[in-house]
Amino acid sequence: MPQLHRACSLLALFALLWPASSQAQDNPRWYKVELFVFANLAAPGSEQWPATPSLEYPAAHRLLVYPEKVREARENHEGSSELDDRGLLTLFPPPQPEAEGEQDTTPDIPYLTDPNDIPAPVAEIATPAPVIEEEEAPPRPMPFVVLPAQQREFLGKAAYMERSGEFYTLFHQAWVQPVLAEAETLPIVLDFSGDRGNWPQLQGSVTIFVERYLHLDTNLWFNTKGYYLPGDWQMPAPPLGPASIEVIEPEPEVLDPEYGLEEAPGFATLGWRETPLAEDPNTPAPALETPTYPWRHAVLMQQSRRMRSHEVHYIDHPLFGVVIKLTPLDEETLEALAAERAEIDAELRGDQPADGDSAAM
Repeated sequence: MPQLHRACSLLALFALLWPASSQAQDNPRWYKVELFVFANLAAPGSEQWPATPSLEYPAAHRLLVYPEKVREARENHEGSSELDDRGLLTLFPPPQPEAEGEQDTTPDIPYLTDPNDIPAPVAEIATPAPVIEEEEAPPRPMPFVVLPAQQREFLGKAAYMERSGEFYTLFHQAWVQPVLAEAETLPIVLDFSGDRGNWPQLQGSVTIFVERYLHLDTNLWFNTKGYYLPGDWQMPAPPLGPASIEVIEPEPEVLDPEYGLEEAPGFATLGWRETPLAEDPNTPAPALETPTYPWRHAVLMQQSRRMRSHEVHYIDHPLFGVVIKLTPLDEETLEALAAERAEIDAELRGDQPADGDSAAM
């Protein structure tokens, strides 16, 4: 009997906790995140680090959105574009004009393949089911969009640290986001090495999630000149990050086989005196230029930290440090922020252009 009573109690407790857990995932809490990463110039030289650390970007990830970067890419591109919910901007080629005579002039005449395919009389058409209007979701700002610099709380502290001559900033941004369970959370890649084809001093990602408490996981590495290494040894170059901009190239034009080479539009042939000599098949192809890793070594910071909202949390490291603060946003603040950033968010979604202020890169 006691065992039965205990089992019933556990089931009742589970029933009470389950709806709350489901509701938390359906309506996740939003936070303002401020992340500050800095380098320590006064780092001791006696530390020893793994020679070849395991450095990699997560296969599934997302990126922060910089409004000015998106705007610049669109202004320099003639085609359409699309910004997805993971921060990837895809640039599509402009529509190709149709060649003269290629327009389809066939009238739109319905074609019946079966004698029974006859439209039903009006009386036989079923009455559509009544449309149930869903409750409109409350307004929300676009998440993971970097905020203007004046909305960063650590600006004064960061400037003070740099004036001391012992520290300098590697990354400092603020944004808003919903915080989900770990299984539903994508790591945030902080650098743009995949766009620029070079290695900045700070690379990697962070993951912010909630499992009863707020958590931060860091997967960051600090590229160094390796002053602490003997000789001139250099580690292999770490990977470059994922690109934040993808350019879709137009499909190559296909020549009509009915044309001869001389008659094909846009095709120019060379006279026999202009035809270049065939290259020696034994001549090696010119080597493609590959970017050179400008650093000697990278030091990995791979740590986990449990956090509380409203508190400043610091992850210490001899070479570089991380400061982070998560501030919960109530419904009123979220709606005000959504209204304040409506024009910029509409521009990012491609709804309309905007000249509003954006965060500096």
